[in-house]
Amino acid sequence: FSGGPAKFVAFRLNPQELTTLRDSLLTDSRFTPLQANLGGQVELLSYQLGHRVETGGKLPLTLIWRVLRPPQPRDYIFFSHLVDEQGDLWGQGDVNGFPVPEWRPGDLVVGRYDLAVQDDAPSGAYQVWVGAYDRQTVERLPLLGRVSALGLSLGRVRVVGTPLSEAAIPQRREAPFEEGFALAGFGLERADDQLGVSLYWRAAPVPSRDYTVFVQLLDGVGRLVAQDDSTPARGRLPTSFWEANELVADAHRLSLANLPRGRYQLIVGLYLLETGQRLRTAGGTDHFPLTFLD
Repeated sequence: FSGGPAKFVAFRLNPQELTTLRDSLLTDSRFTPLQANLGGQVELLSYQLGHRVETGGKLPLTLIWRVLRPPQPRDYIFFSHLVDEQGDLWGQGDVNGFPVPEWRPGDLVVGRYDLAVQDDAPSGAYQVWVGAYDRQTVERLPLLGRVSALGLSLGRVRVVGTPLSEAAIPQRREAPFEEGFALAGFGLERADDQLGVSLYWRAAPVPSRDYTVFVQLLDGVGRLVAQDDSTPARGRLPTSFWEANELVADAHRLSLANLPRGRYQLIVGLYLLETGQRLRTAGGTDHFPLTFLD
């Protein structure tokens, strides 16, 4: 650098220096190996990705890639996208700090592609997708040997929004479960033939597995008449992505259509989807009786 603003600088190494650097980078325990081929043009070798970012912040991402063949006369852009469970985009970082005309087969590139997360991104678990596209046509380099319209997934990360306050809980109701889970309270909203149930959970320590929450309505003789099972926050916040003692809002909806008049009991609980095994409460039951409805 010589005066003025900083500029992008690249160093071209001799074969021995390149081999030494490559071996050092590819054995660095801070990086996760990939080996993904983008259109026969470049190969993604490994990456380093942050696991947590606050809403409105930047998620650090470093990619190590290698040029495979002389580039076509195009300008390629590398992208990194933050996508929710519904496929909506909540953050991105599109950049190419290494001009395509400079590419030579065998070049090893270490690039930062930090994702800027939107200010209104809800708390939850998101997928990080990466890839490359032509700046002019926006056509993506195909991911050889894999089929995905979104690119290459680097896994899930946690976006943390504004913490939920205790004051947000309409009705307090403490109920401890196994694995450190605890129900802190709930809220009900009835409209026509629909019942909205808002649950508020905590966990300490952070659960190591993803549990499914169930909400069930039982009639006077204990028969199941309505239910709703889902990953917390409608799939947006799996339990393994909770933070210790974080207050998590979890919404469910039950249909009350065609139910005869009577007294019903609303119960809640958690289970492992792969086994169906329910967590037990401190009282030894496999569910917690939340309230009665008339």
